[in-house]
Amino acid sequence: MLARTTGFNLRLEGHPEALKDLGWLGLDWEVSEGLTSDCWGRLQKELQVPLRVLDRGRPLPVEAGVEIVWLAPLEGLVPDLESLGRQGVLPEGVLSLLVESAWAPPNGNRYLTRSEMLREFERAGLRTEPHRFDPAELEERHRNFLHELTPAELWERSLPYWQPGDLPDELGEREVLDLEALALLLGEHCQNLADFPRLARFYFVPPAAEPQPDLAELLRGGEWPEVLASLSDEQRQRLRANVIGCEAPDEELYALLGRERVLERL
Repeated sequence: MLARTTGFNLRLEGHPEALKDLGWLGLDWEVSEGLTSDCWGRLQKELQVPLRVLDRGRPLPVEAGVEIVWLAPLEGLVPDLESLGRQGVLPEGVLSLLVESAWAPPNGNRYLTRSEMLREFERAGLRTEPHRFDPAELEERHRNFLHELTPAELWERSLPYWQPGDLPDELGEREVLDLEALALLLGEHCQNLADFPRLARFYFVPPAAEPQPDLAELLRGGEWPEVLASLSDEQRQRLRANVIGCEAPDEELYALLGRERVLERL
């Protein structure tokens, strides 16, 4: 944010391992690993551009003409960003927490997007006191951004979390529409991006289960809503296990599959 709002080139010091995570967080940063102090000095002289050194938690010797921007450290047991990505945690929530550990947004707004942060950022808001990482705070921010996703955004952003072979090589128009409908029906059951593929997998991959000819016979006749409503609890459980295979009980999922595919699975 300092680079974007002040026009200065910034050098990230002390945390070269963090550079690989910046793309996942929606940030862009030129990797400057391997450049010696002498290289930086010559670059500054040749380009006539002031350089600022961005660091978190440790003072650095001030090189000639280089201003230090010191950021207070993030204390506590901070999780690895790569592991958060594998779990399906939204990068918006992580970025919001990391940025606000070093900067106090105006008006106490705790759910700023990246573009809003850039628009609202003022250097005077940089914190001087260390901030302690709180897992509950990260969870709250993640849930906030997750619930703001539209159904289309939810299924599209969940694509990296599907198991190989679960999705067809190319999605047809009908499948795209049904994925959006599934995201609408299953969104409230999703705690992270990885949950949607787990819950929606049944649409493409039938659950492995024993044949249920008695249920198939019941569902062949009569109006669909009435037949489903007439099932006992035990029959409903068997139907869910054989057709959907997950804990989401919404009867609209059966309608989305269609009677023929439901009967085929029974």
